[in-house]
Amino acid sequence: METVKTMFDFVHDMEDISSFLPCVADALNILHEELEQNLMIRQNYSGDMGNFLRISSAMIPALAELDRIRDGLDSIVAAAYEQKKGGGGKI
Repeated sequence: METVKTMFDFVHDMEDISSFLPCVADALNILHEELEQNLMIRQNYSGDMGNFLRISSAMIPALAELDRIRDGLDSIVAAAYEQKKGGGGKI
């Protein structure tokens, strides 16, 4: 027998999945910092890392987007719970 998901089930699923975003963002930020430091050391030693440093710098807006996506999902989940709590509709 197939179970029909309620809106609450979808919100709960979204909340569960979005909870992993901070960990992913933190891990990628640590990796980016390490990569950039190593590239800078290499740049100072050999002087040929300019292109790789630009590529590394391009990661910064992508990492910021992960934070924006997480914030957006958190807002959606919070609004859905607030609506349910206030009796403004079913989840």
